[in-house]
Amino acid sequence: MFLGLRARDAIRCGGGPRCCRPRRPSLPPVQQLPENSGDRFLDVAWTDVWRALAETMAAHYAAGRGHLLTEDVLRFAAIRILETSGIPPADIAIEVALPGGGRGKLDLQLARHAAVEFKFPRDPKKDIRAADTMTLGELLADVYRLATLPHPRRLAVWLLHDRLAGYLARAALRYGIGWPASPAETLVLADDVPDRLPRTAREFLPAGALCPVIAAIHVHIPAGPELHLTVLDVVQPAPCRWPEAPSADTRSAVAVGGVAVSGTRGGARREILAAIDAVTTRGGEPVFAPVDVVAEMRRRGTGYADSTIVTMITSHMCRNSATHSWPDLERIDRALYRRRPSSTE
Repeated sequence: MFLGLRARDAIRCGGGPRCCRPRRPSLPPVQQLPENSGDRFLDVAWTDVWRALAETMAAHYAAGRGHLLTEDVLRFAAIRILETSGIPPADIAIEVALPGGGRGKLDLQLARHAAVEFKFPRDPKKDIRAADTMTLGELLADVYRLATLPHPRRLAVWLLHDRLAGYLARAALRYGIGWPASPAETLVLADDVPDRLPRTAREFLPAGALCPVIAAIHVHIPAGPELHLTVLDVVQPAPCRWPEAPSADTRSAVAVGGVAVSGTRGGARREILAAIDAVTTRGGEPVFAPVDVVAEMRRRGTGYADSTIVTMITSHMCRNSATHSWPDLERIDRALYRRRPSSTE
């Protein structure tokens, strides 16, 4: 039987290129919320909030509205309960740009006190196995994303069908993830978890998902027929500092979405060749697909756009292309490439 690991058994960071400390954001949050509104959050009875949310969702199912429920319903129900707990609407924001200019948006932010990501995956009508694997990646992506944020409380709120929860527990055992099953246990993501996941799940992970992360179960309670509400609180790594306002020089070097536009083809080539070596070594095969290289470079925190990486592989670095600048690669089949033995950085 697979047992979750307690926080005291957490993996310690030893430094080096795969250090557990996430990259600290370098840009300010787009939506500035009151800095002096933290005291009221100390009075929130969080366990009561989540129990009330579970009861609300269970009541919807009991009333025959289960087929109408979505993740947005779950989030709005949580907002209404937070209001009754003393949090004014002015302190609540949704779809907030991530501090530091990271990709994606935060589902819910309570001033500077709490960041919350919601997930309510519906059971698919077909191809359940592929959908479950993608859901695993989406759930882990939320935890990794929360681990990089500066909020004192970083919460992942999952409303999961018991069938899906069973799959997640079995998948965790298969991929060596410390998966929790009760409030006494924790979710433990070692620094090599991304390497162990199948590609379908791995593609959802953010670029910084190389760091050990630990999240403790806050509640795990029934929320409807064969449904449980699970709330995870990220406890390691510690919240980073809120980023300071960037200088004019920094702003001019950043493109929309926070992706650096500075760089050269030569710099991209070096990153791509290093990523190709990692992909082929890990896979044990000399061939690769461009999508694998894109995913590897995302995990390494590249500043190059996906389209730039693909163009470099398929055109500038491919000997088969009439416009190539370096004969590093050769296309051996549709969307399949390999590095030529004579290619050097």
